Amino acid sequence: MIELFGIFIFLNTFLPKIGFELKFLPFHLNIVDILYVSMLIYVLIVFRKKLFSYFYSLFTLFLWGIVSALVGYFNSAPLWKIIDEFLRQYIYIFVAVIAMCIIKNSREVNKIMFFFFLGICLLSLYGILEWIFTKKFINYARGVLLTLGYPKQASFFVGCDVYDLVNYRRVITTLLSWNSSGQYLASSLFLLLAKGLLDRKISISSRLIYLLISVICIITIIFTRSRSAWVGMFATAILFSIIVFKKRFWIFSLSFIIIITIFATAVPQIKDRIKSFLNLTQDGSAWGRIEAIKASLPVIKKTLLVGYGLGMFSSQKIPADYKMYAGLDCFYVRYIVSNGIIGLIIFLGTVFWLFRKVLIKIKSSYININWLLIGSVCGLFVLLIGALFDCMLAISTYMSTLFWFYFGLILKEVHEKR
Repeated sequence: MIELFGIFIFLNTFLPKIGFELKFLPFHLNIVDILYVSMLIYVLIVFRKKLFSYFYSLFTLFLWGIVSALVGYFNSAPLWKIIDEFLRQYIYIFVAVIAMCIIKNSREVNKIMFFFFLGICLLSLYGILEWIFTKKFINYARGVLLTLGYPKQASFFVGCDVYDLVNYRRVITTLLSWNSSGQYLASSLFLLLAKGLLDRKISISSRLIYLLISVICIITIIFTRSRSAWVGMFATAILFSIIVFKKRFWIFSLSFIIIITIFATAVPQIKDRIKSFLNLTQDGSAWGRIEAIKASLPVIKKTLLVGYGLGMFSSQKIPADYKMYAGLDCFYVRYIVSNGIIGLIIFLGTVFWLFRKVLIKIKSSYININWLLIGSVCGLFVLLIGALFDCMLAISTYMSTLFWFYFGLILKEVHEKR
């Protein structure tokens, strides 16, 4: 079962859309989802007696998802839209349950992380090749991915299908999204760094390999030009450096600034993207998101407690200004619109419940050598920061899987008795 979970994590990281189509199904069936359902059934059968006592907070969140689905139904949202949003936002909560139940020791942790790091390495290399060779590489990769089972309607050229290929192209990797690619790699970066810097059981050559992969990962993150990933990476780099290097944390943070400065000097596209941070009113994308949040405030006031329900936003049945639908990318605001302030409180309460357990663990153990706990906490932190600027946690199944994977790893570590 541990190998199956490792394959699941690898596919979710590097090849999430591999699958097939059946005539009696109206959607593309991904291999990742088949593996997930199989493992979930196994865990629910084998560990059924202790599930609620360990995961009552997660089950509370899941139950609120059912409430939000019912609210959407009574508000006349299309049933298939309700199901789609419920699956994207709530069903992958149980990835944390699976991780907690089936990973039993450090040997099994290393097996899982081998699959995960392999996926991250390939994803990063793919991104660099995509940046260097652009459409020539994408054309070749498209044929391979379609042969492996990617959906025929997938958008492989969205990152370079622009009027100015030199100044506006962006890396989308096999995830087929620059924001997803940037955030996925940015969050996994800190697990790589934690493994390379803090794991005392690996050799010097292994440390160098992990650090090399980290550098490749950073380069690909930069090439995605995803501001949500950049902000999450920088904010988490400060947290990571404070935890690991303590009083000398500024050295690690300074290294990040130097790397970005080098790229900004060598690559004009990166320099222009950084400038957009300094003048948001002149950046159409950023200003559109601000306007969308403003447009959503009257909507939120009308149904503050429970929201409009699942399916209402994606079907555009909420009476709102078009600006809200055009640019509402803040995950938290969008979550309130669909799930209400109660739903957001339950979601954030679940996260704070986990972080409280982490703080208790820190006080009772040597946090500076627990690489898995540090890396997973930082990975989760990247996604939480990135969610301020992007809604991938609400619409992307593989981002949701990654979030709850980190959650499960952290939960496992805080319950681990060393």
